[in-house]
This record gives sequence, C-alpha cells and structure tokens, in this order.
Amino acid sequence: MKKTLLLFMTLLTVTLTNAQLAFDETFEQGIFKYKVTTLADPVGSPNTVNLTGTVDGATIPEALVIPASVTEGGIEYAITIIGEKAFFQNTTITSLVVEGATRLAGQAFAKCTALKTVDLPLAFALGFYPDAGLTFWQCTALESINMPAMESISTGIFNGCSALTSITFPSTVTEISSVNANIFKSCTSLTEVIVEYPTLIALEKGVHANVSIFNDVTANATLTVPFGTKSTYDAADVWKDFSSIIEAAEVLGLDSSEKTALGAYPNPVVDYLHFSSNDVYSVEIYNILGAKVGAQRVLSGVDMSNLNKGVYIVKAKNNEGLDISSIKVIKQ
Repeated sequence: MKKTLLLFMTLLTVTLTNAQLAFDETFEQGIFKYKVTTLADPVGSPNTVNLTGTVDGATIPEALVIPASVTEGGIEYAITIIGEKAFFQNTTITSLVVEGATRLAGQAFAKCTALKTVDLPLAFALGFYPDAGLTFWQCTALESINMPAMESISTGIFNGCSALTSITFPSTVTEISSVNANIFKSCTSLTEVIVEYPTLIALEKGVHANVSIFNDVTANATLTVPFGTKSTYDAADVWKDFSSIIEAAEVLGLDSSEKTALGAYPNPVVDYLHFSSNDVYSVEIYNILGAKVGAQRVLSGVDMSNLNKGVYIVKAKNNEGLDISSIKVIKQ
C-alpha cells in the first residue's frame, strides 16, 4: 500500500512539474519575463510565449542574446514575440542577437541608445504591419542590421537611427509600410539601400506632406535592385526619387555551347537540391544580386541547408567547368 501511494505521489509530482501553462500565464526565466500566448492543448500544439521584458533588478548584458525558446516546468516554449517596449530605453545593450523565428513588436528596442549591431537570422516581422512599429526608434548608435528572413516591416522601424549606413531588404520581404512615411526618417548616414526581392513592392507618399519613407535618404543613398528591374524602379513612385539607382550583376548567362534544360527538385528547397540529369558535375550559387555565396561538387545533391531563406541562382557546370544551365531556386 505504501509503495502504491509513493508511486502515485511520484507520478503526480511529475505530471504537475510538466504541466503546460495556460494562455496568458506568466513566468520568469533568467533575466527575462514571459507570457504564454498559446492555449493549452492536450494533443500537444506548439507552445509559444511573448518575451515581455526583463526581471526587475536583473543585470542586462551589453551583448544580448535572445534564444529561440525557453523551458518552464519541463515544457518548451518558442519565443515568437518580443513584446512592446520590452527593452525600451535600455542604455546597456550594444549588440543584439535574436536566434528564433520571432516578431519584434512596436518600440521593443526603442531608444536603446547604445545599441550598435543587430542580428536577426530568423526573425520574420518588425512591428505589426502596417501601423504599429517604431521597433528601433531613436536607436541613434545603430550602425548595421542583418535580417535575411524578414517578411514584414511596419511604420517608423528605423526612425531616428542616424548612424545606420546600409539596409538590405532580403528576397523574403513582402510588406513595407508607407504609413506616416517615417521608416527611415532622420537616417542621414544611410548611403546604401539594397533590394533583393524579385518583384517591386509599391510604396506611396504621404497624402499631406508629400514625403516618402526614403525622403531623408534619396539624395545621398544608392539604390541597388535585382538584375533586369532598373527600368521598373526608375518609373515607380518613391523608388524613382533615388538619385542613383543601379542594377545588380547578371548571373544567368551561360558560356557553354551545349545548354541543357535541367529539372531541379524540390523547389522550394529546405536542405538538398537534386538534378534530373547526371551531367551536372559542380555548381555555383549566387544570391539575387549576383553575389557568389557558394560552390560545390555535386555528388548526391546540392547542400543548401546553411543558406538563408531567399531566392538564389544555381549555375550547373559540366565536368569541363562550362555552364550548362542556370536555375532559380527558392530556399525555405
């Protein structure tokens, strides 16, 4: 009887320890505060949380790394939102890395005046499109940001980032907000704007002031667009205001007299790309702007697992080193 009771108590303790928290429940882990954003599901749906801020009195490191997930009570929760004003007016952070597929909400890092570099390898949204933004508002020391998987950019995201010198819109971007025309307001050091997505995203000027999101940068910044699209940007509202628009290098040209129509699968690809022909000896991989990002011998397939999400050109070569085909591939 005692053994049975002990076993029951042990199982009860394990069950309680590994209980999934309910929607809107909060907890603290390390220096961060969290709020659960998914409903409890006995089937086991993905568990997610909003990182709402920092624990009172916690020491915030200069090099801040926010992980992709957090474990509480034996349950893993993906950090899918960094909440509104989560780090508002922090003056300690100089570099930021967000490791997960995350949305950075409005003013999440606004007025972090020491922040210089931001790395968002999997983050998919800045703000809530179209009018809840200002994620890095008045981050006056911010010099660079890497956001290769970004899809959505809301209003005022970089407003007041006067030290920002370059911005790249990756091929994954589908939304750029024109609301309030202030994404790059006062970004007076911005000299390079690079567009990697293949289809023009239309922008509008403000109805009253007749200004655009690039109003403070078009005179000094160079706009680089994908090969074959310059004439489109030259004629498009807002984009045409750049004093200098250049086109990325062409990477589709072939130098072999025997060009081959190759099939490649799967496309989109997550890890390995395969060809329908055995004639492919090696490949070169280019991003949409024509920059070479990889080269490899083809054995069982082309390993694309380490590439960021986006659009790439894969040049297939024969055993004599001649280009035999070029294929546009979407990396997921």
